[in-house]
Amino acid sequence: MANTGHYDFADIPFLSPLTKRFGFSGGIDPYRGQEINRKFVRSFFDIHLKGTAPADFLTQPDQHFPEITFGVPDDVSQNDE
Repeated sequence: MANTGHYDFADIPFLSPLTKRFGFSGGIDPYRGQEINRKFVRSFFDIHLKGTAPADFLTQPDQHFPEITFGVPDDVSQNDE
């Protein structure tokens, strides 16, 4: 998810506007990040616990979620061991 940091997937960005300043969160609006996170997590569990058909946005780009890219970012190191 573009413009996010590790803590954007928790409640910390809602607690203080200083989280961006200290690098705890990215530039995404916390409400938008939470909306996307909830949608993807709920859909994942619907598939694996309820047996529903996969939503297309889980496997391919979707106009409703332009913040989402698929694949491994170039700046993520891989451990080959």
